[in-house]
Amino acid sequence: MKRWTSLCLFGGLLALAIETPAQEAGVLASNAQACKAVANLTAPIRDQPTLEQQFRLADCIAENLYYGIGRKADLREARLCAFVDIALKNILVFGSHSVLMMTYANGDGVKRDLPLARKFACAIDSTTDELAARLRHLDAIEKAGASAARIDICDDVSGPFMLRECAAHAARLSQQARELRWVEIKRRWSAPEAAAFEQMRVRARAYFESRIENELDLQDPSRTTLAINERESLESGLIEHISRLEKGQLPSATAEQAATASTAREAALASARAAAVATAGQQQFGPLGTIRPEGIRATDRVWARYRDAWIAFAAVRYPKVSVDAWNAWLFNEREQRLRSLYETN
Repeated sequence: MKRWTSLCLFGGLLALAIETPAQEAGVLASNAQACKAVANLTAPIRDQPTLEQQFRLADCIAENLYYGIGRKADLREARLCAFVDIALKNILVFGSHSVLMMTYANGDGVKRDLPLARKFACAIDSTTDELAARLRHLDAIEKAGASAARIDICDDVSGPFMLRECAAHAARLSQQARELRWVEIKRRWSAPEAAAFEQMRVRARAYFESRIENELDLQDPSRTTLAINERESLESGLIEHISRLEKGQLPSATAEQAATASTAREAALASARAAAVATAGQQQFGPLGTIRPEGIRATDRVWARYRDAWIAFAAVRYPKVSVDAWNAWLFNEREQRLRSLYETN
């Protein structure tokens, strides 16, 4: 029975190995056929920039114009900028062909034109599977008609390069949104409160950077995406916590609870450092990949300065909350970060 099972598994794997090249060839042929059908299409002259507009937009950034990064979104200017990018051979992930694909698929300030959207989709630097998925997505939009949802360049990505680029793009958008939230939150604060917060935020950023550098396993090919996502988690966690505090959801804890939390953090620190110790044969990567005991210790020292700055800020903004309550919360949060280093490996 075991021999038969092994033969069946081998046969299945062999069939998969044989089918995969044929399947890939089929996808390539389908992509090529779809792209050939729209290769000779051109955008209406009225949609393209004039010579004066080309000079004016020579240094434009289509991504910022289309998504409203650092300024108000302007779909017309984004479209013109994307055409300028193509003319100047300035082919960017979130500019040029990508913006024009979205513009014509979504009907952003122009008449919706799915064949033209396909033409620009075919010009985007994509993996075979990404292009196939994007073309299917455009087909679905065409079938759905007026009820179709919008498409975004990041909707159909699967390769590591585009996953990384889309993570960075999403981070730019969320960072901008967070900064607007911080402005709204701090609007109600006094000058001393705002100053104490800025000191704490400097320490927070230093801790976040050390956490990413020393407490993430960066041997993975997707390390840049991991780093971006970790920073997003930390930055978002900070603003969400402050938002809850501003709504009156204040912590409370006794001195005994704070001491217990401190002991738990110390134990987690020791366990994390022990788990990261490399053996004699592990020179480049240890049990936790690129995470090393000395890096964890260094990050914990940076975290301690962040904790002190947090308590100093809280004493000004939330004076009714005890130091024990802040220590208990901060110790618990740090303990969970440390435990994640060795409990998930």
